[in-house]
Amino acid sequence: MENLRIALIDDELEGLNTLKKFVERSKYYELAFMTTDPVEGRRRLENGEADVLITDILMDQMDGIHLASVMQKLNIPVILYSAYYSYAHDGFKVNAVDYIIKPATYPEFITAMEKVNERKSHAKEPLKETGLEGMLAIFEHGDSAWVMVTIADIHYIKQDKNYSEIHTPKRKYLVLGSMISLMNRLPDKLFQKIQRSYLVNIQKISYVKSDHLVLVTDEKLPVGRVYREELTAIFKRISL
Repeated sequence: MENLRIALIDDELEGLNTLKKFVERSKYYELAFMTTDPVEGRRRLENGEADVLITDILMDQMDGIHLASVMQKLNIPVILYSAYYSYAHDGFKVNAVDYIIKPATYPEFITAMEKVNERKSHAKEPLKETGLEGMLAIFEHGDSAWVMVTIADIHYIKQDKNYSEIHTPKRKYLVLGSMISLMNRLPDKLFQKIQRSYLVNIQKISYVKSDHLVLVTDEKLPVGRVYREELTAIFKRISL
């Protein structure tokens, strides 16, 4: 399982450096980026550079509550980080995972991240009670409409700047947000990352070469060097 990439946004360097030390102290998380500019941070988050956001609230160019509301649409969990208790209620309105009061402690950081892991875990649980097991609900950018996609029909997903392309036999769906956010909602055993920008349904692979693979549709996809070994191991496990 890949480490969660954490983005840190705070217009004060002291707050950023404290959180940076916490992230570097844990072996389960990695620092995606940190910035004092929330506008730059939003752009990088929309570009799929992080899986989780920890942000201050009171900032000049963009407040953390508004930023958290944008992250809701991208399915990126947000932890709010502030010196003031008074904004906690606003945090719940934008579905923040947790609210850390400055100055933060390492145990508080770990507790907040455990809540992120729990939320991500729940998001991946099958919806048996609703009869929607095996389905993925997405907001399709081109049609500006919610669409139900059968997970088994997805051949691969490609990250393209701020968007993710979901490729099925019938059509391509364009979704605002990172490929990682979608990956967290898909079955681990069915989908495999094969390159920084590609996630493939292993049941749709026809054969694998050294630097690429070919799908059952004869479509050719690149295989990154760092992902080749893991992909080969999967094929060895299911070989006769």
